[in-house]
Amino acid sequence: MPLPKALQGDKWTERIARTVFPLIIWYAKNGRTITYGDLNKEVVNRGWHHSVPDMGYGKPAGAIGNALIETEEKWEDIIPPLNALIINKATRLPGSGANRYLEKYTKLKHVDMSDDEKKLSLKRYIQIFFHMSIGMIY
Repeated sequence: MPLPKALQGDKWTERIARTVFPLIIWYAKNGRTITYGDLNKEVVNRGWHHSVPDMGYGKPAGAIGNALIETEEKWEDIIPPLNALIINKATRLPGSGANRYLEKYTKLKHVDMSDDEKKLSLKRYIQIFFHMSIGMIY
């Protein structure tokens, strides 16, 4: 299968999305989240790129979400929005840009939910992602 269009290209967003995607899969397979700041540290420590402001990782996370949707449509199967595992350190939630991916997957309007409801939902989805990703990815 060719690389999804959302991951093609030489811009920073696509390159970083392609680079961190296996790392995000590892987090899914291990039932964990990663903060934007820790993702930045991983990128820097592994020599993939220099440090950027944490909020800069929202665009690569979106590219990963778009790639998963593209793949889902080709496979005609459900793929959880693994990009939602990238979270804000303070709120322990993914950025608001992840709402559309979570809403597509859950059929719930995350924009209308309180932060506590979102945290509870995310905790439940992480368990689902963990169980689905074990068989789905490798």
